[in-house]
Order: sequence, then C-alpha cells, then structure tokens
Amino acid sequence: MSNKLCNKLGNKTPSYLTNRNGIFYFCYRVPSSLVDKPRVLRYSLRTRDVLIAKQRQSKLIDVITSAKEASQNRNTDKLTAILAPFDTGMTNRIKGIQMDDSDKSLLQIKRGFLEIAINNLESYEDDYLDKIENYENSSSELSDNYCSDLNEYLSSSLIERSIAFKMVVSDLVEDIKNNSDKLESCFYARFKPIYDEYGEDFLRETLKMYFNTHWKMPMELGEAMISDDTNRLNAISADLNSKYQRVLTETTIADLKEKLTNQQVIQQSQPIKKEQDLPVISHYIPDFLSWDERSRSEDIINGYKRDLEFLIFSIGDKPVNRVTKQDIKESLQIKSEMPKMSLKPYKEQGLKAVVYAIKNDLIEIPEEHRVSSKSVRETLKSYQSFFSAYLFKSKDILTKSPTENVTFKYQSIPYANYTDLQMNSIVSYYEQQEISDKQLVILTACYTGMRLSEICNLTSESVKHDTESGYNYIFIEKGKTDAARRVIPISKKLEATGLIEYLNQLRPNQKLYSKKPELINDELRKARETLAIPHENEYEQRRVFHSLRHSLITKARSKGITDPVLQKVVGHQTNKTITDRYTHVFPVQDLTCVVDCLPW
Repeated sequence: MSNKLCNKLGNKTPSYLTNRNGIFYFCYRVPSSLVDKPRVLRYSLRTRDVLIAKQRQSKLIDVITSAKEASQNRNTDKLTAILAPFDTGMTNRIKGIQMDDSDKSLLQIKRGFLEIAINNLESYEDDYLDKIENYENSSSELSDNYCSDLNEYLSSSLIERSIAFKMVVSDLVEDIKNNSDKLESCFYARFKPIYDEYGEDFLRETLKMYFNTHWKMPMELGEAMISDDTNRLNAISADLNSKYQRVLTETTIADLKEKLTNQQVIQQSQPIKKEQDLPVISHYIPDFLSWDERSRSEDIINGYKRDLEFLIFSIGDKPVNRVTKQDIKESLQIKSEMPKMSLKPYKEQGLKAVVYAIKNDLIEIPEEHRVSSKSVRETLKSYQSFFSAYLFKSKDILTKSPTENVTFKYQSIPYANYTDLQMNSIVSYYEQQEISDKQLVILTACYTGMRLSEICNLTSESVKHDTESGYNYIFIEKGKTDAARRVIPISKKLEATGLIEYLNQLRPNQKLYSKKPELINDELRKARETLAIPHENEYEQRRVFHSLRHSLITKARSKGITDPVLQKVVGHQTNKTITDRYTHVFPVQDLTCVVDCLPW
C-alpha cells in the first residue's frame, strides 16, 4: 500500500493520487498557510481505473483551488471551505439510487444500498480513520463533532441505540408522508417516489436498509477502528456480503403482490369458519412443567421454561390453537440470530428486549456472539414436548401439533475421549489431592462414566449394597431419559477414594455438589493445563468433562463388553425390539465387568 503524497516540491505535475489495495484515492496535504496544524485529506475515488481516477481528481482539484481563492479573499473560514466537501454527512456523501420504471422495487433498492456499502467499505474505513486522526490532533471542529457523536453512540445501551434508530426511521416516514419542508430536496426526491408507489410499509423497510448501511454500519465501523478490532472489521464486511447474497434470492415485490392477491381471492371464495380460541400459551406452562408423565430433571424443566418464555417473546402469548407451523419456524429463526445471553451488553438488556430488537431488525448480532445451532435444536425439542407430547398426544387439547414436520438441521462436532495415559494422569493427579467435593465428582466420573448432573445430585441415600455380588452400587432414580434410571456398580478403586464415607457424612438430602456445575469444568480445565493434556485431539474434537464418559464407554467396548450390558450402566436407550421388551434389569453382579475393566 502506498500513501506517498505527490504534491511535494520538485514534482512537475502533481497528481494527488495514491493507490490502496487497487483503489485510487485523492490525497492532498493542506498547506500550512491555510491551516494552523498539518492536515491531510484522503478521499476514495471509488475506481481501479487510472483514467477515471484522473477525471474525478480534476473536480476535486477545482474544489481545492476555489477554497484557496476564498481563503485569500477572506470571504469565508479557510479551513471549513477546504474540509466541507470531505466532512459532510454520509447521507450526502453517498448519492441515492436513480429511480426509473425498471428499478422501482424494494428488493432492487435493498440490493443497491448493499452494493454501495460493500463497494465503499474501504472508503468508509479511510474516511473514519482520517476523522479519528483529526479528532486526536484537535484540528477540525467537524471531526470533533463526529467523535462526539461516536462517543455518545458507544456509551448508549443496545436498546437505546435500537430506540434511536426506530425513532429516526419513524420521524422520516412521517416527514415524507406529510411532504415536510424539513427534508433536504435530494433526500426527499430519493424516497418520496417509494412512498407514492408502494406505501408506508415499503418506505419504512427501505429507510431501515438505508440507515443500516449509511448510519449504523459506519458507526460500528468507527467503534471497531477506535478499539483496533480487526475481527469486528472483518465481521462487518462478511455481514454485508451475507446480506447481499441473501437479498439476491429474495422474492420481488411483484411476486409478493401477486401471491397476496391470490390468497385474498381464495379467502373470499371460501366461507369463514371461526374456531373458538383456547387459553393462551402461558396458561398451560405451569401444568406442563409439573407434568410427571415423564421423569425430568430440574435442569430440563428449567430449560423448558426458558424456551417457552422465549416462544412467547418471539410470537406473542397466543391461544395455543392459533399457533401455526410458521410461528414455530419464525421463533426458531429468531433463536438462530440470538446472542448468548451471558455476554454483555445482552445480559443487561434482558431476553425480552433483545428478542424485540432482533424481531424488528433493530440490531445485528455478530456471528461470534450467536448461540450454537445445537441450542436452536434443543429449543425445537422443547416446543415439540409442549405442543406434540403434552397438548396433542397426552391432553387431547389440540387436534394437530404446529411442530409436526418442523425440522432444524445442525452440525455437532462430538467430544473427544481421553487416552489411557491421559486418564491415568488425571486419576493420579486427583488421588493425590485432599479429599473434597470437586475431587470426588471428577473421580466418580472417571470410574462410572456418569453425567455431571447425576454425580452432583448424589446424596447419602444414593448408595446401596448388593448382597449377592458383595458390591456397593449407586442407584439413579431420575435422569435425562427413562433409561437414565439405573444401577451403577462401585468399583473397588472408586471405593478407595473415600466417596462412600464422604456421602455418609452429608446431611439428609444434601447433594454431593450444589454449586454451579461450570466450576467443575473450570477445575478440570486447570488440571488438563497442569498435566499438559491438549484441549483438542487431531480431529479438532474438544476434551471436556463429558469426555470422561466418552473414555469409559470407549474403553469398555474395546474390552469386549456387550452393548446391552454397557448401555445399562451408562444409561443409554436401547433399540426397542421384541427381545428388549422381554429383557429386564440386569443384576449388579452382571454389570461389575464394566467398571472393573478400566485400566486407570
């Protein structure tokens, strides 16, 4: 990249051109006779063609010449005269799209705005870097105003930004509708034909797109540059390209109008049968959460509660018989655009406010902040349990479930297992530790393959004794699935850790570990770092707490343990064949082979 100026002494023909990544820029150093402090002006000529660049630079040279003459004649402020063409707002910097008979659809307008934003992203960068530099040097009142606006934008909350954005669009819609004289003539001429042709809703959507690319995006760009956030800059570029590719496949307004007309004709030709409304979604949630037809853990119940609350926020608290398949799909689409609510600033705003902002296209969530596709899939499962299993199949409240045939595809990379050497290192590390609840949770996972939630919920009542085999065993009464209700033999190695004595010292109903489960994950992560165990294997699969369960299952299968026996110990569902229907609970002595085959 070359930023070398060409209007220095000794150059016979000043060209004022620089080239940045193939794009030509007009670059001019303001003479010290005209400004108090050094000032460099950069302006993208938006072309890679040198001939076009020279044509455009000639117009800017005329501006410089006029500014010099005006300054010499003392008819105007010298600095303002020079900076005016460069520091006017983005509204005036990017000229509107010419409207003609072949280019009058909202879709084409959106494409145009996005093309402008994509093509001028680098120009925005250069422009805003220039303004920030001038702000730091205190050399321009206009730059001070820009940075003042940016600082106000940065200090405002997510919802405040969204409200401001919505108010600006609403005010402009009213001004255009009422032929207000407050609007600049070029701005009015650009958007008034859209209102006249398509009405208020199309105008509102067009203005949203306009200000996303001409106001919000440059502000976010300035924010990223101030913090030197390269990832954010790349994310803005990727987001624009993604929007543009998506809009290329959207339906045109003509198609939408035709579809709407056809629907109206069909509706008018059919008699209207009004179905009586049932109670709303929230009415059934308490009974659904206490529904004991299926044994469910407290974590699963809380997950159902969060997902159904999200459903109400995303589609409204509708009568359950008015919820459609399209409502479910819309809710899942919003869910896929949601951020992880544990992150700032989303956590402070609250779930309802963030859903509202996303639903009304007021914010764009960076890809790295979004929830995983697995999370969306789990939300769909909650909807299916509520509408299909509960309201439709069990209670006969609905005649058909809105979740029927609704699917959501996601990619999930499985966890890695630990090698035998790594498992031996982990076991030895924790056997040398002073006995504690965290230590026993991890060692129990190593020797039983139990899920983290199952181990944390162990009490003094969880341990039983089998007289036939002479083994103590753990009885899991409730779990993730029906198969989670099971017995797990306690190997002699696990007994040696002091687990049984520790549980016996607990108060009645006191759990082995009642703090946040995330602390166990953090504890094991620190141990892995201490033991130099890589977080990922060569297949890019992660090693986490659940990998202990993977390790036990992998080792047991390698030792020739049959799947039916292994599934009974780890609590996996079996294939529902006739033989399975005749197969009952295995005695403890037939299950000990699973926990005794472990080499660590």
